[in-house]
Amino acid sequence: MFAHAVTLALSSLSLVFVFPMLFGLRGAVAWTYMENERNTVTTKYSVGLQEIESFSSQNEGASTLIQFGGDACKNSLKDSTCNSCKEAGGATFAFTFFAMLFLVALLATQYARYCSILTSATRT
Repeated sequence: MFAHAVTLALSSLSLVFVFPMLFGLRGAVAWTYMENERNTVTTKYSVGLQEIESFSSQNEGASTLIQFGGDACKNSLKDSTCNSCKEAGGATFAFTFFAMLFLVALLATQYARYCSILTSATRT
């Protein structure tokens, strides 16, 4: 019975880690973080799966979003880089989403098994 409880707890914990990966689609939770300093201006980049969000010390409180599929990306980065990042981000998001669905199904079956063990233990 202890092994089932540990398995259920570890599966629940792994589900907790899937959510930040899903929020990384738009850069809310950064997959990569960079900081660049030129002269007195510091620019911080938060890179998500489908876009980059940049914060400049020159424009406090304002941020700039660059989507990998948009024209701003093609103007600031190479076209091949934008396309590669867009495709990789979409694939990573899809696999992460399917992993979350499988984890939810796994948790449901583990919880059902754990409950059936508890009810059979109380009968004897």
